[in-house]
Amino acid sequence: MHTANSHRAHDHANRDDHTHPHSQVRTDPDASSHPDVSANRDANSQTVTNGHTHHCPADRIAGQCCIIYLLLDTGIRASELCSLVIRDVDLKARHVVVMGKGDKERQIPFDSITGQVLWRYLAGRKADPVSAPLFPAWTAAERDCPDRRGPLDARDLYHVLQRIGQRAGVADVHPHRFRHTFAIQYLRNKGDVYTLQRILGHTTLDMVRRYLAIAQTDIEAAHRLASPVANWRL
Repeated sequence: MHTANSHRAHDHANRDDHTHPHSQVRTDPDASSHPDVSANRDANSQTVTNGHTHHCPADRIAGQCCIIYLLLDTGIRASELCSLVIRDVDLKARHVVVMGKGDKERQIPFDSITGQVLWRYLAGRKADPVSAPLFPAWTAAERDCPDRRGPLDARDLYHVLQRIGQRAGVADVHPHRFRHTFAIQYLRNKGDVYTLQRILGHTTLDMVRRYLAIAQTDIEAAHRLASPVANWRL
């Protein structure tokens, strides 16, 4: 199923200073549980040549890992992910501020595990201003591309997910597949449709009802397999 395979692929307005991830990288309440970031990066992992910052492969891998976790844990749209800047991430409150369709802003929570992945990634971005893209174009590159300092775009995102899917042996990996997986799993795990509607940024329940119908079909199939009456052949 699409959702099962997605798990395999898994392997703005000014805000107050306390919401800025760069300060939280140093004061993250769960920091004691994080592996030492320096163990994964040399002290000189970022070098500057002709005004361009070069990022080591570990930085790009960390960025790509964040992309996977955020897509799967929040269900945000590709355009929303690409438009994020560093200050949109609040590691303390564990939410990301997204500007959705119709310029409607919403806060989407993320799990503590996703928070740890973001923390590790942002630890390598301390030199960048909070207005910098959360995912610059270089995060999707296969090699060091210091000139790609602008934000990731939808095409870059699609290609990097395709490459990750190929390495994981999963076909047809794309951003909306993660959104679909998030919505179905959210309902399977007893999330309610109204909260899901707000998280996904839908103005009506129409799309959410489609996800609900898929989840309900799964419930009925599971019941047929697990029903005591059916299994005891009464």
